[in-house]
Amino acid sequence: MNATTCTNCGCTELRACPGGCSWLGVNHRDGTGVCSNCPKALTAWRAQQADQTVQSRDASQRELLQIGPTDI
Repeated sequence: MNATTCTNCGCTELRACPGGCSWLGVNHRDGTGVCSNCPKALTAWRAQQADQTVQSRDASQRELLQIGPTDI
């Protein structure tokens, strides 16, 4: 598993920003987040995360809708 990376500055859980940082938002599943030194990037990252959630849910629904009577 790769370390989670800040989408703005590129710091990771294993290589923090100079002086240190913490996560303002983090998604360990996709390995992205925004660190405390990049607060201006948080809104865009959250929007991107929300878009991924909607796309994933929509894809799951499409898969469910494609099941026909012969598929059972």
